[in-house]
Amino acid sequence: MAENAGESLVKEYVAALGLWAVFVIGPRAEGPVKLRVGTDRTATIRDRKMGAEPIGTRGAIWFGSENFASACAADARLLSEAAGLRGPRAWLSIDVSRALEVIRAAAIAHEISFATDDSIAANAIASIEHIEKVFEQMRRDGGLQQLNTKYRIYRLKQNKAGRPVTPFPAWIREYKRRLIAIAAETSLQMNRASFGFIGDRSDTRDTAPRKLVSA
Repeated sequence: MAENAGESLVKEYVAALGLWAVFVIGPRAEGPVKLRVGTDRTATIRDRKMGAEPIGTRGAIWFGSENFASACAADARLLSEAAGLRGPRAWLSIDVSRALEVIRAAAIAHEISFATDDSIAANAIASIEHIEKVFEQMRRDGGLQQLNTKYRIYRLKQNKAGRPVTPFPAWIREYKRRLIAIAAETSLQMNRASFGFIGDRSDTRDTAPRKLVSA
């Protein structure tokens, strides 16, 4: 299925944050699940014993670095294995909700900063809606003339240099993407609490995986 414009902007926002996640992957919400550390929520895996279709993400907890995400994923696996919940080939015999609880518990035990999928999505959508409202207000007030002037300058420079010219609609989409990236970085630096972070991305405390005795 083709990605729509809104989904594309949310993806741009998340990428601009520069966060890493522990993704909970599973063919069904009730489990079993597999944990994957990465940055791309749309990535899928294939496991023929779980079905012929690619298996996608059903939930995620976001962290400020790969090391932090990996430490929490390792603890979550240890906890599940200690409870006898390990399935075949690294699958865990727990549902998606329980997996997310265990990852959050690992983060809190390590005092590692994290954000939920819902908080990231809410901030992304709020920022995108704000930018769309600004563009709509500019359109009503004639403010888009400044962008039209910028585009004409860009087009002249491209023509003079013999380079291809991006069509105006695509140029506007790219302009919005740059605004989304700026909004993401600003939100991360100035409104950290709204993401549910409990620490700082620059935290250098030890994050070696430790076995949890409870969730």
